[in-house]
Amino acid sequence: LQVRENLDLFMNSLYEAIILVVIVSLIGVWKFREVSEEETAVPLQLLETRDERERLKAEFSVAQRAQQQMLPDAPPQIPGLEIAAICLPSKEVGGDLYDFLPLPDGKLGIVVADVSGKGVPASLYMTLTKGLLESVSETTSDPGEILREVNRHLYEVCRRKMFVTLFLGVIDPVTKRLIYARAGHNPTVFRRPFGETKLLSAGGIGLGLNRGKIFDQSLKVETVQLAANDKLFFYSDGITEAMNLKNEEYGEERLMSLAEHLDSVGASAARDSVLSDVKEFLGSNQPQDDQTLVVVKVA
Repeated sequence: LQVRENLDLFMNSLYEAIILVVIVSLIGVWKFREVSEEETAVPLQLLETRDERERLKAEFSVAQRAQQQMLPDAPPQIPGLEIAAICLPSKEVGGDLYDFLPLPDGKLGIVVADVSGKGVPASLYMTLTKGLLESVSETTSDPGEILREVNRHLYEVCRRKMFVTLFLGVIDPVTKRLIYARAGHNPTVFRRPFGETKLLSAGGIGLGLNRGKIFDQSLKVETVQLAANDKLFFYSDGITEAMNLKNEEYGEERLMSLAEHLDSVGASAARDSVLSDVKEFLGSNQPQDDQTLVVVKVA
C-alpha cells in the first residue's frame, strides 16, 4: 500500500514535469521559428528544412538538460567501497542513466540503464524509470523484486516501441556480497586482481516489453561474494559499441582486457583509463551514443 501511495505521488509529479518539459520545448521551438524579412525570401522548402533542424536542436537541448539533472551530484561515500561514475552525452541525446539507491539494511543499489530512442521521449521514460526505482526500493532490497515491480508499472505506460535495459547491483558493505539482476542490459565486468575476469550476465529482457509472465520467467538473480580490491565496471553500450574509422567496435573483450591492467589503481583512475582508451580507439570518430560508466572498487 505504501509503495502504491508513493507511486501515485510520483506519477502526479511526473505529469507536472512532462508539462514543464513540453512548455520549455515549445518556447524553444517558437523562438527558433522567428524569422527576419530577409529570411522570408528564402524558398519555403529550405526554410522548413532549417526550421526542422532548429526544432530538433531545441528538443535535444531540453532533453540533454533533463538528463544531466537526473544524474547524482556525486557518488555516495560508503565505508568499504570506492565509487567513481560518469555519463558523457553524445550529440544525439539518448536515455542513459546511472543512479545510487539507498536500500533497507544499509545496502546500496547501483543502477546503469539505457532507454531505447533519443530526445525528449527518451528523457521522459528515463525520468519515469528513475522515479519508479526510488519508490519501489524504499521497501525492498531484492533486485529481482524491484525490477519485476518496475517492469509492471512501465508496461502500463510505455509505448511498445520503447523499452529500458537496466543492470541493478545490490551491495552489502558489511558482508561484501553483491546480488544482481540484469534486464537486457550490458553485462557488468567483474575483475578479481591476479584472479578471474568475467561478465556478470544473468538472464533477463528489457523493462516494458512484457506485462509480467515472460519478464518474470526470464529474469535471473545471481550472487557474487566480493573480496578486497575487486572491481566492478558497470557501463552502457556507448562504451562497448563505440565504433572507430574501420567500423570496428570497442567490444567487451577489450574492456575486460583493460580491466586486468587496472588492478593497482583506484576507482577514479580506472574510470578515467577506460574513457581514455575508448577515446583513443575512436580516433577522429565522434561517439554516436552516450557513454556511461560506474566503477566500484572494494576496499
